[in-house]
Amino acid sequence: MVMGTLIVINSGYGVKEIIENGQSSNEMRRDLAKEFSKLLREELTREEIVELIRRNINYRLQGFKGICASHDFLDANMTMDEAFENVFGYSPFEKGMDYETLELWNSSWKMAVNHELNEYNTL
Repeated sequence: MVMGTLIVINSGYGVKEIIENGQSSNEMRRDLAKEFSKLLREELTREEIVELIRRNINYRLQGFKGICASHDFLDANMTMDEAFENVFGYSPFEKGMDYETLELWNSSWKMAVNHELNEYNTL
């Protein structure tokens, strides 16, 4: 299992500005989780998705709730960055991440994993 490290940079642009423009954090989390799930399902084979979900369920059953097996198949941080750019119009990797962006990133990832990467599910 590969674990990545994200560096938080206060760039002066991020989630706060999006929230101030009218979108709630719950909507943002749901939209990002759905897009991340959609992209993972496009990038991985059906067999890989089934195995990824199986591993994630197994991790949860063992009490490891913060682990996602997506890193076993690809650099999922890049997939989440692409999802972020698709949904919000900018890349946190390019602009940097403030605290709110990092929280949104992590909570959306968790939501996607907890819903078995189902982008059609009502999250």
